[in-house]
Amino acid sequence: METIPAGPQAARIAEEASVRLLNQVYERRNPKTRATVAHLFARYLDEAVLEPTTRSVYRGYTAKHLLPLLGPHKIGALDAGVMDSFYAELRRCREHYDRSSGLLDHRVEGKHVCTSKCTPHE
Repeated sequence: METIPAGPQAARIAEEASVRLLNQVYERRNPKTRATVAHLFARYLDEAVLEPTTRSVYRGYTAKHLLPLLGPHKIGALDAGVMDSFYAELRRCREHYDRSSGLLDHRVEGKHVCTSKCTPHE
């Protein structure tokens, strides 16, 4: 994070900072964190100013879809390919619970064919 101090040179310094940031994006440099998407969402849900019902809904979506599919990924590793796979999986199946919770997990390689573990899945 970079803060540009106010002053007569602020516009020029901000423009230079913007160019540096864009160059880092284009060069696909990893951020200076090893945090995962799971860590990001946990922190967001703990710190966000939300109504209790909104927080509950967000936690549900996060647990059901985001953590099983994106949670283990490092934030810097998210790219178009990862996101395309994520959206394809959301279109393919609406259930994505984490295996460790003992709930359903429909992630399989290739075309999805329901098995006995998919009984509640339609």
